[in-house]
Amino acid sequence: KYPNFSIINKCTFTGGTLLDIGYNSNINPHYPNTNNPYYAPANTLRLSPKFIYMWGVKNVNIWDNTFDNVRLYAIELYNARSIIKKNAALDGNTFTNVRNRAIQGWYYNSSILGNYIVENTFDNILGEGIEIQLGKYDWIVKNKFHRPSVSSSFALQGIAMAGCSNFSIMDNSFYKWNIGIHINNSSYFYGGGGLIGWNQTGNN
Repeated sequence: KYPNFSIINKCTFTGGTLLDIGYNSNINPHYPNTNNPYYAPANTLRLSPKFIYMWGVKNVNIWDNTFDNVRLYAIELYNARSIIKKNAALDGNTFTNVRNRAIQGWYYNSSILGNYIVENTFDNILGEGIEIQLGKYDWIVKNKFHRPSVSSSFALQGIAMAGCSNFSIMDNSFYKWNIGIHINNSSYFYGGGGLIGWNQTGNN
């Protein structure tokens, strides 16, 4: 929708228990509500729900940041395109203690497509690494996905692509995941499949 050449670089996002009791879903009213319809959703632990939310923008560079202890999403993209990558830091962007998903992308009749997610570290992920729905032209390469232990839930995935097409997923590493990469409804009806493969080392 709008071009954007901004940079979010070397920032630290640290979650935890929020002081605002509206983020406690055990009480009423909690967020969002009639008076605060655009607040992030409350949760039972009253933890920070989201760190970065983007809607209808493109070319936001997210480099070498630290994201720790978030309940819902560290980065949420709604019809938005971002470049989430290593610039100078050894591990790129680092995501730790993510309880739901580190990166969540939603695309509905969007002309803004094609995220670039390269050389990041997803460490101690309690939920999932990346999920993109109805995306196109996403490039997910050379990322490290680590879980503290093998989960009993087969619903958890390192990378999940739902209804996506023309993506490239290459040279990523997965440690203690039941499902490293899950592709769902990536068919001719959705615009064709993508590439899961080898550029330098392959996915492992």
